Amino acid sequence: MGLLLKIVLVAGAAALLLTWLLRGLRRGDDEPSGPSVPPAPPGPAPALASIVACAHCGVHLPQADAIGQGDRFYCSAAHRDAGPSS
Repeated sequence: MGLLLKIVLVAGAAALLLTWLLRGLRRGDDEPSGPSVPPAPPGPAPALASIVACAHCGVHLPQADAIGQGDRFYCSAAHRDAGPSS
């Protein structure tokens, strides 16, 4: 009984190995032999946000998030109310 079990296991392992090898060879045949299609060129770069510094504390933030007053920008209403640093 032990010898029969070993033969079945070896035969099963050989069948799995053969199947795996044959699938690998078939995948190589499916690839096109001609030149591949070049990738599409990259699109335009995303627009960069304009960065400004808070006139009070100097922290840098996107202009869209800043609170503007005249030609100065602030990071918060409290810093706008406190005014520019001296």
